[in-house]
Amino acid sequence: MKRIARLGRHLILDVSPLRRSRDLRCLFAGQLLSTLGAQLTTVAVPYQVYILTRSSLDVGLVSLATVLPLIAGALLGGSLADAADRRKILLGAQLLTLLGSAGLAVNADTGPPRCSACRAPCSPRWH
Repeated sequence: MKRIARLGRHLILDVSPLRRSRDLRCLFAGQLLSTLGAQLTTVAVPYQVYILTRSSLDVGLVSLATVLPLIAGALLGGSLADAADRRKILLGAQLLTLLGSAGLAVNADTGPPRCSACRAPCSPRWH
C-alpha cells in the first residue's frame, strides 16, 4: 500500500510553486489567456473567411499569410532575443498580438470588411 501511495505522489502535479509565487500565478494566467486567444483566432479567422467567400482557396491563402510571419519571426527572433531585453520583446510581441486581435474583432463586428486588404478576397473577381 505504501508503494502505491508513493507512486501516486509522483503522478500528481505539484502546484505549490503557484501557491507561493504571485508572479508565477500572473505569468501562468497570462500565458493561459494568451494561448486561448491565439487558438481561438487560429480557428475563427479561416472560418470567417470561408463564411464570407465560400472558397477554400481563400482559406488557404489566409493560412499561408498567417504562417509567413511565424517563419520570419522564428528566424529573426533568436538573434533579437540575444541582443535585447527578453521581457521587452515579450511585451512587444504580446502588444502586437493584442492589437491584431482587436483589429480582427472590430473588423468582424462592423459588418462587411472595411480595409481593402480584407475586402479583396470577398470581391467577385476572386471567384
